[in-house]
Amino acid sequence: MPKRLLIVFVILVALGIVATLPARLVLPSATTGFQFQNIEGTIWSGQAQLRLPQQAPLPMTWQWSGGFIWHWSVDSADLSLDGQWRISDRHSVSKVSGQLDVDYLDIAQWLVVIWPVGQIDVAIETIRWQAPDWLEIQGRLVWGSAAIEGLVNESLGDIEVVMVPSASSPGFTEFVIASSASPALSVSGEALTNGDRYEVRLVLTPDENRRELLRYLSVLGQRGDGAITLTRSGQWGIFND
Repeated sequence: MPKRLLIVFVILVALGIVATLPARLVLPSATTGFQFQNIEGTIWSGQAQLRLPQQAPLPMTWQWSGGFIWHWSVDSADLSLDGQWRISDRHSVSKVSGQLDVDYLDIAQWLVVIWPVGQIDVAIETIRWQAPDWLEIQGRLVWGSAAIEGLVNESLGDIEVVMVPSASSPGFTEFVIASSASPALSVSGEALTNGDRYEVRLVLTPDENRRELLRYLSVLGQRGDGAITLTRSGQWGIFND
């Protein structure tokens, strides 16, 4: 067999192997920090279930978009997100957008007798991680027409959450939370997380004409200066071992 023909044959065989390479052999090592199950398809196009702590597995699909870029999407009853992943930067995703139900965030566990309702719009430029305790996010969330129900039923207006990598704590992301209007009950605060642990401080401030809300909201946190302050901290453990 001529040498050039042999080289072409070897290249074609190699391309054939890569083109049909099962995703289950590549996905776990390519996405360190997360776990997948029921992996189907190839590295170019496939589907799997993404496992997150204390959550039901999420159905995920991916498709090669050309070059070094893959497009991915996650869709379930509670959220619909999509974005990009580059094989040259395995520990990050970019251009993440979509919506999620506020119930999915389990905020109700902090509020005890009150639960939030509504949808959150997601617009994230980049998410970078390094298991087990490095998470940097650049982007924003908007909880449109936010509201709470239960012991208190009130509109919170639109709440915006701006996320930026912490300048003072590398590997952490700072969240700045604020109501973008003047509802009967406004929300402000900040949070800090590295994917493993989190700290949250929220301030609930009723309008001057709705001071009676303080009596009902006092079960949530410390009352003072016409507002209720909630502080929470704990282990998030977003990265699987």
